Amino acid sequence: MVQDCEHALLTYAEFAECEIGSDLALVSVALGKFRLACLHNGLGEERWREVELATAEGLNNAIMHGGGTADDLVRLRWNWTGEVLEVRIFDSGDFAPSDLLPPGLPADPLAESGRGGFLIAAMMDEVVDEMCEGRHCLLMRKRVGEKAPPREQTAETGALIAAMTEDLSNSYENLATFYRFSEELATATSFDDFMRRALHRLVKWAQADEVQVSLDDEGSLALSYYHGPEERVISRADGHVTLTALTPRKDTLEMRAFRGDAGSTVEECASLARHDPLWRETGIACVCPVLFQGAPIGVVSIIRRKAEPHFSAAQIHLVRAVGDFLGIARTTAILQEQRQTQQRAMRELEIASEIQQLLLPRFFPTSAKSRIFGISQAATEVGGDYFDVLPIGERGVLVAIADVMGKGLPAALLATVLRATIRARLDLAAEPGRLLSEINSQLIPDLAKLDMFITAQLAFLCHETGRLIYASAGHCPILMYRRGSAAAEQKAAGGIPLGVLTDAAYDSTYESVKSGDRFVFLTDGLYEVHSPAGEILGLDRVAAKIPALWEGSPASFCRGLLDFVRVHSGGVPATDDRTLLTLECL
Repeated sequence: MVQDCEHALLTYAEFAECEIGSDLALVSVALGKFRLACLHNGLGEERWREVELATAEGLNNAIMHGGGTADDLVRLRWNWTGEVLEVRIFDSGDFAPSDLLPPGLPADPLAESGRGGFLIAAMMDEVVDEMCEGRHCLLMRKRVGEKAPPREQTAETGALIAAMTEDLSNSYENLATFYRFSEELATATSFDDFMRRALHRLVKWAQADEVQVSLDDEGSLALSYYHGPEERVISRADGHVTLTALTPRKDTLEMRAFRGDAGSTVEECASLARHDPLWRETGIACVCPVLFQGAPIGVVSIIRRKAEPHFSAAQIHLVRAVGDFLGIARTTAILQEQRQTQQRAMRELEIASEIQQLLLPRFFPTSAKSRIFGISQAATEVGGDYFDVLPIGERGVLVAIADVMGKGLPAALLATVLRATIRARLDLAAEPGRLLSEINSQLIPDLAKLDMFITAQLAFLCHETGRLIYASAGHCPILMYRRGSAAAEQKAAGGIPLGVLTDAAYDSTYESVKSGDRFVFLTDGLYEVHSPAGEILGLDRVAAKIPALWEGSPASFCRGLLDFVRVHSGGVPATDDRTLLTLECL
């Protein structure tokens, strides 16, 4: 601002300015104009970078937080007086001036608020917020030295500056695109929602009429997302969005771009084959691959219904940049979906494991006739082993143990069904053989459909007769240990697994018991264990170890036997469920 001494009321100012709409993509255009003027007047690259950063941040803030509408204009004004470059940015914000400047970065290192002000203050010598010409104005000053004297601009210099300006403009457009796309990706409710927003923006930025994204479909391309003036019917198959109007073809412009990993343009859409998804009676098209880590996963195509003007180099460059971004976003969405699926599956298994543990006995009945304890260790989150202890009034106690074929959730569900079936027929507790026959007849329709079977063993300790009555459905032998014996005796009851024969009949076996007799019910995961050298433990070795291990309570015996098995395996994680149930007669 200069004042005429002879005419004190006359003031004038020499400056240049430009106005842009409230669109971040236009920031690069304004900065290109500003840069050209500064370089023409001799501003060095290092000083320009500082001015550029502060100005870009000021323009971004004016557009995003200026308080105006999308139709409001943001004004950038600059003038160079003496050694000082003065920059003003006007917006429509409702602003109350303050002399306080940001003293430094915000206390929260992750906070965004305050970073822009810190950056501007760091790059410029003086920063003032004020009201000017009825609008909020950000005034920035920086001492940059005197202007260079005017010089004649050669055609070569002009071309170089124009090219540099275009490159800078393209860079800012790409940055603005990525910023907006990142914002859309963060706020979208789904990847489909993000794609709808992204394609809407791309049509606007590329000044096109239609845009479509086709994704890899087993080596071909399926049109997955579309934005344009006409409505199209969308069908969903296996979670993939396809437009049924167009079927995958291998001889289209998009497929050539997809296989060749390079973009292409067509100046007459009518010259394409009629089956090509980009065929139009009039218009031009541009196709660029959607890439992830250099590998094509699809293509993005923009179509302009009129043949003129052609797509500019900046617009084609923008579409290529969008293709790279969409490749990252698409792959990230797939990986995130896979992670969420895995997390849901893990949580479901955790819940199933918790339910299964709750269904196993947590407390064991005590009486003057017996002491009982059991434990089950699943090889995976949930297992197919099951045991139960069911007092039958004053008559006695029923113990059950079973091993469902296989592991995991299906086996655990069948074990739960078996538990419910046994508990529903406790009227047959004193007749284990008959009870197994009834259970088999109820479960075989479902087991046959699933092609699965269950080995099970039931034993009823009758307090009135002093007998153990037991029956087996293909389960491993009961180990019976009597004091003074060198090893436990194996009591095999035979029988075939549940779910094999429709009319299978199971017989009960009787064993007289006396005080001190001990019985061990177990599943094969306890003895079909290999040592690091490959030697199997075997049931005989387990039976021989029982006298040495059973010196205290049933609970201490169970823990000791599990430790014995673990030592034999060398501490290798179990590959099969290990379940153990003990009964001591008093």
